Amino acid sequence: MSDNSQFPEAIDDLATVNDTFFVHLRGFMENKHDLQKIWADEVPEEGKERVMGIEAFDVVPDGEGARTSVRGRPVESVGDVYESAELVKGFFHEAVEKVGVRCGVETKVPQELKARLRAEEKVANDYNDKPLPPASWLFDVLRCSLLPQTPMELLCVLDDLNSSPDFKLLRLKNRFNPPLPNGYRDLLILAKVQPEGTETVHICEIQIHLASLYSIKSNSHGHYRYFRDYFKGADSVAVEARLTALRDVYQSGSESLQDILKRTIAANDPDTMWSLSTVLLDLEEYRAVRSVLLALENVLGASEGKSSENYLRTVKELADLYTLHLPTYHHEAEEMYRKILAVRDDMDTEESLANLLDNLGRPDEAKILYEKLVDGNTKAYGANSRKTALTKYNLGHCYAKLGTYEEAKSMYKEAEEVFVSIGESNLVTKTMEGTAICLDYQEKYAQALPIFRKVVDHQERFSGKESIHVSKALQNLGVCCTFLELFDEAEECLTRALGIKEHIFGEVHTSTAVGYQALGKLYTSSGKAREAIEVFQRCVDIRTELLGEMNMDVGTALFSLGGCQEQIGEVHEAIESYIKVVKIREADQTGIQDLCHSYQRLAVAYSKVGDTASSIRYFTLSLGHTKDPIQLSQSYHNLGLLNLQVGAPDDARDAFTQALALRRTCCPDGAPQILHTVEQLALLADSTGDYKEALCLGDEVVSILEEALGSEHELTVSKKEWRDTVKAKIASEEVSM
Repeated sequence: MSDNSQFPEAIDDLATVNDTFFVHLRGFMENKHDLQKIWADEVPEEGKERVMGIEAFDVVPDGEGARTSVRGRPVESVGDVYESAELVKGFFHEAVEKVGVRCGVETKVPQELKARLRAEEKVANDYNDKPLPPASWLFDVLRCSLLPQTPMELLCVLDDLNSSPDFKLLRLKNRFNPPLPNGYRDLLILAKVQPEGTETVHICEIQIHLASLYSIKSNSHGHYRYFRDYFKGADSVAVEARLTALRDVYQSGSESLQDILKRTIAANDPDTMWSLSTVLLDLEEYRAVRSVLLALENVLGASEGKSSENYLRTVKELADLYTLHLPTYHHEAEEMYRKILAVRDDMDTEESLANLLDNLGRPDEAKILYEKLVDGNTKAYGANSRKTALTKYNLGHCYAKLGTYEEAKSMYKEAEEVFVSIGESNLVTKTMEGTAICLDYQEKYAQALPIFRKVVDHQERFSGKESIHVSKALQNLGVCCTFLELFDEAEECLTRALGIKEHIFGEVHTSTAVGYQALGKLYTSSGKAREAIEVFQRCVDIRTELLGEMNMDVGTALFSLGGCQEQIGEVHEAIESYIKVVKIREADQTGIQDLCHSYQRLAVAYSKVGDTASSIRYFTLSLGHTKDPIQLSQSYHNLGLLNLQVGAPDDARDAFTQALALRRTCCPDGAPQILHTVEQLALLADSTGDYKEALCLGDEVVSILEEALGSEHELTVSKKEWRDTVKAKIASEEVSM
């Protein structure tokens, strides 16, 4: 037997879990027991079997026009659904009361519609990937309950609803057989209602309860709400697995989850450990899950061996936990995935490892795995399977990160075709977005623009107009519009995106700061420097509050702020901003190119206020912090200009010579950069009396200008005249000799 005494941290990890969960769990189980007892002992037997045998059906139409509508127009938003409900409410209430009178049963018809916030949450969280506008799947905004006393009365109510001209039944779920996870039983019905003489259609929810069970339901509703999310989205198999885990926890007889954890680890029982890890995972107590799984790994390794199926399953679960929820253990997760793959080939593990490597910023390694998985999934599931398409989407994402945009677009296109064929609207939108982002990176903004617009439209339809997905799509569209100088559309998109983020996350959030950064770049590009300063300052403030003043993202915002301050002549303020940026980037040392750029901007700013010594210092510093020949050549050129200002011609010549050598390697012949440096060297040679060198360089200047502007252009003529003066100086020297 293995010893798990080395896992005491698990107990401390649960210190933050209060006993609310355990109280609800105890109430949940006790109420379930009471409901089972009432159904078995108190509900009359007559009609019970007929109720259990009621057949479920679902004829909710797929077409938009046949679903909820407002005055003949299919609903597109939550607001439309509520408008439809208000128009139908009076008719619906009256029709339900008629059923109650005819059958002699109690009715419960809420006077208020379903809480709007809860409805919006359902649309955003549950219906985002549905076909048709997500809001059209809201069927419980207008609802009622009928409470027969016996099964026979229940059958009477159902017959009445079926024959009533006021209702058309579209869906029936018989939750008497099987009951809900909490033991409750009822009939759940969706019915179409359309008041006579109107074009407004509404799909309503009708529940038929047995009164004796309903009284227990009312008492246990608090427990139901607590566990609603616990069972959310689970099918019957998953629900049963979770109930088993809950029963294992409940039957332990412990007074708290801390006690449960302590006893479970000490008992070394794999089944109970697995159940407890499932419960803790649902409670999002990830560090406690880690402790349980480590203990389980220890037990299974000792009892079954490290190549057993149960052991490898536990290792995989632990690695997935690290990948998804405990980023400080990402490298341990990589080791675990590789440990599994060393024992057996497993495509699911390879996929998990590829996802992890991609998230760790190693797309080159992830790409190799995804390419292998595309082949494997194609053979195992087919080229047009959802699984293969998802792998192609992930491979496209890696290609995009590696800058191989054509390969990325090809993968996105293949994945999109599959998602379209199987009706996965949400994934279709993602592949479109990936394609647009590739085009954006390639600076093909005009091609990206219509795709970004389409993505916004899709997200508004499928996620709701105020969802975070819409905010992201609007921001991408706004940035693209900025590059295309469609400034009005860009401002509308970016302002709206920022508003959604502030509504969802609050005004002080990293995502909100990203929105301010994008809006600031728009204002900078459109010549609204003062507005940009205000926005960038807000971004700096948010990031400083959340991340600390030495964070690299704070430096990015400060750099943008300094650029705008410099643009409107507030150069001293810009210098203050740039100095802060330099301190941040010097401390971090991960973005050498960014640090070089910071030195250059600070040097230019100092030159504008006449502080040549400081300017020379920062241009000199920039030389040692970049390998980019273009940036390096600019630093040498600027350094040459500054040395001329301070009367150091030899240092200036050295700097210009270095700049020219670099520019000849990275710029085409006759490029403006080459012209400017050659011209400075020619003027310098002339001023120091090296006329032959000046003439040689002057010939090159004239040649470049004649090629670019023509021999008669005023600038070309001017340089020819200067060259003639140099020739005259050479002739004068020769005569004097």
